[in-house]
Amino acid sequence: MISASIKAKAPLYIAAAAVISFGICLFTQGASAQSGAYDGLIICGQIIIPSLFPFMVLSSFITRSGISSVLGKIFSPFAKLFHMPSEAGLPLFLSFIAGYPVGASTASRLHSDGVLDKDDAFRMMCFAVCGGPAFIIKAVGQGMLGSTKAGVLLLAAHISAAVILGIVSAIINWIKSKQKINKLYAAGQINLQYDRLDMKRGNIKTISKKSKTEGKEGKSVANAFVKSVHDSCMSMFPICGCVIIFSCILSIITSFNPPEWLKTSLGCVLEVTTGCFSAAKGGNLAFIAAVLGFGGLSVCCQIFSAASNIKINYLKFFAYRLMHAFLSAAIMLVLQALFPTSIAVFGTTDTAVTVMPSSASLPASAALIFMSIIFLCSTSKGRLVLRTKK
Repeated sequence: MISASIKAKAPLYIAAAAVISFGICLFTQGASAQSGAYDGLIICGQIIIPSLFPFMVLSSFITRSGISSVLGKIFSPFAKLFHMPSEAGLPLFLSFIAGYPVGASTASRLHSDGVLDKDDAFRMMCFAVCGGPAFIIKAVGQGMLGSTKAGVLLLAAHISAAVILGIVSAIINWIKSKQKINKLYAAGQINLQYDRLDMKRGNIKTISKKSKTEGKEGKSVANAFVKSVHDSCMSMFPICGCVIIFSCILSIITSFNPPEWLKTSLGCVLEVTTGCFSAAKGGNLAFIAAVLGFGGLSVCCQIFSAASNIKINYLKFFAYRLMHAFLSAAIMLVLQALFPTSIAVFGTTDTAVTVMPSSASLPASAALIFMSIIFLCSTSKGRLVLRTKK
């Protein structure tokens, strides 16, 4: 009885031990912790916010304003490739090129709007996890490897692996949907008016419910834009928080001077930017592709935060991350054989990814200030209300 109780609370004990250890390190390794947090802030200001925030606003605005339904016919083949409704075509396309958490954020919005059911939203959250071109080509390719071509090949392998995972998940989902429809027909339970696409996908959604959602979201373009900016600001705070705290943890671990292999392994598992930087020193493009495919625990936490309204099967989610890593590495090996690439590893790693506070861009600083102002505002009955002193 006691052993069963201890076993049930084992994760809590482990978490408590980790928290206590981290708290002690904050006092004993205070300088390293501060340095790590500072580096995390710089990464947010120079990489995360400028590359992700505009795409998050765009993706949210597309779904809120009803543009996704207007452009649905154009992107419907892309949506059908992944067994998704046509309205999800354009947001899904953006998820592959916008950056890691955007896919999860988009899936969350589509689920809230009634476009995706919980299963499809989770499925999209699992395979539409891609780093942005700016990060992979510029930061990793040019900055860490000194080769734009290497960055392009890494991006191609990265997105190709995600597309393959999406297609495989679509085939599995299609088979399950057919089985579900056959069971409902056999039981005589399908007697409602269904949308043709939803019938094919086996979802229990009526046309009236779906059209009501679309009409509500498409009322005001201006209101949709304001809400999109507000929601994107709120989503950016936990994303940046994850980057800062993991940067702090890595800095503390590094202060103990662990072996190089352990430092590289922890960097790859915890934070994708640090992991790529460590992997780039060896010049193994397949290994770097695997690091980008997994994304690191920091990215995973960002995804969980962005998709808080989606029920997550963590075992299945991390299985997707591992499959993305292995597929990316395998595709990268093929691309390397087809397009040989030379990289200047030692010539660029010491300087290219060094981030100086004086080089922070004005748009990034303005975005930080703007998000801080938005954060000080509160939402009341769906409207943005600025608190004033009486």
